[in-house]
Formats: sequence, structure tokens, C-alpha cells
Amino acid sequence: MPRLIALCCALLLGGCTTLPGRDYPRQPSPLAAHAPNPQLLQPAHAGASAHTNTESGFRMYSLGIDGLLLRLELIDAAHSSLDLQYYIFHGDESGKLLTEALLRAAARGVRVRILVDDGETVRGDEQLFALAGEPNVEIRVFNPWRYRGHNSFVRDVEYLFSHRRLDFRMHNKLFIADRAVALVGGRNVGDEYFQVDPDWQFADDDVLTTGRAPRWWSTAPTRARSRRRTCRTSAACCSRRSRRRSRARARS
Repeated sequence: MPRLIALCCALLLGGCTTLPGRDYPRQPSPLAAHAPNPQLLQPAHAGASAHTNTESGFRMYSLGIDGLLLRLELIDAAHSSLDLQYYIFHGDESGKLLTEALLRAAARGVRVRILVDDGETVRGDEQLFALAGEPNVEIRVFNPWRYRGHNSFVRDVEYLFSHRRLDFRMHNKLFIADRAVALVGGRNVGDEYFQVDPDWQFADDDVLTTGRAPRWWSTAPTRARSRRRTCRTSAACCSRRSRRRSRARARS
């Protein structure tokens, strides 16, 4: 209990209303230089041939397991870029499958950019952040909690004094492969969203999109990363003291 009280006091004295990592340099995240991947467009070629390149095509997927398999297939087929934005990215079975697939994609040279909200994180979700140390991977956290643990009491204390900032959340659900194909809809990343959790499930939909929309949406991760409420995982997950030590080592 004394350690818990000390932690709460440290959060208050540290200035809970400010964004963690605000003193980190903000570097732009450029778009991938490659043109849209024609391999991903091939299944829609017959239908797209009757339309102009200023239009978009859409197809709905209602089954959760189809949404999971579609994401895995798109990750495996991507050859230049993968851009993801999610409100929730759980570290359960489906989250681990997608994380491992993203790791394989980055290893073969695909640039992976992930923006994830911090409002509903639970224990185990940090498995995604392990990707941040890999080449070709950039992960940013939207409006992170200063307290990086999962004690509900400490989070409640931080929310009490920082609710105006912490109420501002990012509910995006966006997945773009090679600027050619996008998935939008109501699904976050988690077993309950892909209907593989035996205890409870969400009935959401995915919309597969090709054409002009994915090319336009591919700029959204860049715009979102430039917002002042996002920061890199290295800034969000490290204490201010450890960041000072890192900068001191870099100067020496």
C-alpha cells in the first residue's frame, strides 16, 4: 500500500495533464515510395475494369474469422507497406497471430506503421510494442497514460486529475496494404472481434476497399502521427529518468 500511494503521488507531482514523451523529437513518417501493389488488385481486376481509377470498390465481410484470415493474407501478400490504426490491439491469440505476421513482413522489407490507442489496454497488450525494436517498424501510441501498469486504482487516480486529456481517444479501425487494399469497419484486434472467443463476441463488419479510397487513406497514418497527442512507444513506455539516461549515453 505505501508503494501504491507513493506511485499515485508521483503521478500527480509529475504533471498528469501533460502528454508523456512530449519532449521527444517528432520526425515525419514519409509515405512508401512504391506504387500500389498490382498483385493485391488482381482479384478485383474484372470488376474494376469497367470503372475509372477515380472510383472505389467495396465488399463487406460479416464473419469475424473471415476478417482475421483476410488480414493475415494481406499481411503475407504485402510487398512495400502496411499501415494500421486501431483503438484496441489485444495480446490474445488473434493479436499474437497478427503480430507475428507483421514481424515476418517487416523482416522481408515491408514498412510497417502502427498507431494504437492507449485507453483500453489490458495486461498482455504490450506484446505488440516488442515490434518497435525491429527494422522497418514504427509504432506510435495515441494519448498514452503516464502510468504504464494496469492497476485499476492507479489508473483511476490518474484519470481523476487528467480526465480532460485522457477522455480524448482515437477510435479508428483502419488497415491498408500496399496503398492498394484497405479494411475499415467496426473490428478492433482481439479474439472477441474475430468471433474466436468462446465466451463472448462482437457482431461487427469489415469493408474491403480498393481503388481511390485506399490511396487517399494511406495519407491518414501520416496525418495521425503528426498530431501532438501521439508519441513513439519508446517515449510512452519509458520513465522520464530512463529517457534522461538514454540521452546522456547518446551524448557521451
